Amino acid sequence: KAERLIFKGPDALIAPEALTTLALVMHEMITNSAKYGALSDNRGRVELSTSFDRLGRYAIEWSEQSGPPVKPPTRRGFGSTVIERSIAHDLKGESRLDFQLAGLRAYFLIPASCVVPTKDTPPATIQTHEVTPAGPVPNDVLVIEDNLIIALDTEDMLRKAGVKTVRVASGVGEALR
Repeated sequence: KAERLIFKGPDALIAPEALTTLALVMHEMITNSAKYGALSDNRGRVELSTSFDRLGRYAIEWSEQSGPPVKPPTRRGFGSTVIERSIAHDLKGESRLDFQLAGLRAYFLIPASCVVPTKDTPPATIQTHEVTPAGPVPNDVLVIEDNLIIALDTEDMLRKAGVKTVRVASGVGEALR
């Protein structure tokens, strides 16, 4: 379904201290779109447009189109809170969601201190690849991740993929023990 994700605009290098927050927000956006939005059916698509403003801030505009009609959520769950508040809290940036009937629109502004424009890099393109498992799903996986939210999400995904035992460590020392 990669052809249903359209990327426009310049690439950027994301500072390591901002990457986890931005990755988590984008993960939640994709997850929500797959559950409730444009990616939950066979017609919808998501367009991500990026740009730099005159202050060097990186704007990311998310636009869902041709999916089911959008209704604003009746409650705010953990994922919605992450999307709406983590960029402002962790990065001192901005997040805004607009639940339009035709499709969700979101706007994220990443401070200049967290991004660097790439030189001579063409806009991102999507290539479709057939994904096939390299072999059987392992029975036991050790996840080493210092961010609890990402560790818990990874653990959940591995369990859903069929891994029976998932052990989580916050660092190499703990993993070795």
